[in-house]
Amino acid sequence: MSENHTSSIRRILETVFLKLISDGKMEPDRLADLKLRPPSNEGFGDLCSNCLMLFAQEEDLKGEDHAALFIEPLKGLTFVQSVDVASNGYLNITIKPSYWFDRVVGLLNDFKAFELSAATTLKGRHQKVEVPQNSEGLTNARRVWNAEALGQLAVKLDCQLVTVPGQESQQAGFPAQAAIAKCGLARTRLAVLSNAPDFSVNFSPVLAIDASYDNPVFSLPYAHARIRSMLARVEKVSADGQLLHPISDSSFELNQRHEKQILKMVCDWPDIAVQTWEKRDMLHLFSFLQDLTLLFFALVEKERPQSTDYLMETEKGGGRQLLFRAVDRLICEGLGLVDFDILEEFV
Repeated sequence: MSENHTSSIRRILETVFLKLISDGKMEPDRLADLKLRPPSNEGFGDLCSNCLMLFAQEEDLKGEDHAALFIEPLKGLTFVQSVDVASNGYLNITIKPSYWFDRVVGLLNDFKAFELSAATTLKGRHQKVEVPQNSEGLTNARRVWNAEALGQLAVKLDCQLVTVPGQESQQAGFPAQAAIAKCGLARTRLAVLSNAPDFSVNFSPVLAIDASYDNPVFSLPYAHARIRSMLARVEKVSADGQLLHPISDSSFELNQRHEKQILKMVCDWPDIAVQTWEKRDMLHLFSFLQDLTLLFFALVEKERPQSTDYLMETEKGGGRQLLFRAVDRLICEGLGLVDFDILEEFV
C-alpha cells in the first residue's frame, strides 16, 4: 500500500520549498517552519498548511500570488478533492471521501501492508531498549513489559528491537506480584502500559480495573464486545466477515461528525505505530486506541446503532459496517501486542 495522504502532501510541499530555496527565493531555515495539520475548524477541510504565509513573508508578497506553485501539484494527487486559500492565508486541503474507505478496505484485506504504509523507511532499522533485571516493582515491570510489546511491534514493522541490561528505576513502585494477584497479569500489564510511568508508582488496583470508558483496561475489550455484538445482528455481514452487498459511492459520504473523526483516526494507525516505535513507549499506541474507543462510544450514544437500522441503511449502512470492523481490528491488533486475550479477560 502506498504512503498515506499526510506523507504525500508533506512531500510535495517540501519539494516546492526546496525548489524555492535552490532558486534563491527563500531562506533554507524557512523549511523548518513549514506546518501541516488538521484545521481548527473541521469545515475548512482535512489539512491546512502555512506554506503560503511563509512564502509571503520571504518575498514580501501576498502568498496567493504564487499559490499555484503549491496548489497545482497538490491537485495532481488522485485523492485530493480540493485545495483552497483561506482568508487568513492558510492553504486548506480536502481529501476525497472515497480515499478514507480505500484505506479502510486495505486495512481489512491486507493489514500487514496497511500497517507498513507509513513505515517503509523503518524497514531493517533497529534500536536498543534498556531492560532492568529486577521487575519486582511495577515501575521496572512496566519497562520489561514495554520492551516485550515493542518487540512484537518491531516484527510487524520489519524492524528489530535489541534489549540490553539497564539500571533499575530509583522508584520501584507498587509491588508487581501484589498488583497481579489483585488484577490478573493481563489487566495489570495493560493498565501500566496504557498509563504514564507514574501510574506504576501510585498504582491503584481499583482504578486499574475500573469499569469506565476512561479506563483502557475496560473500554478496549468492551468496545470489541459491543462491535462484535452489533455486527452479528446485521444480515449484510457473512460468516467470514465480508459484506454480501456492494458499497455504493454514497456509502462514503458519512455526514455524522463522530463517523468522520473515527474514519480519519483509523487511517492514522500506521503513523501511530511508527510514533510508538520511535518514542519507544506503548503509551502512545494505547492512548490512540483509547481516544478511538471514546469516539466510538460517543457515536453509539448518539446513534443507538444496536436498536435502529443505523447499520442497515441502504446508502450508508455498508460503509458503517466497514468502519466498525476496522475499529475492532485495531483494538484487537493493539491488545494482541501485549498478549491480552479479550475472550478470556473480558467479563
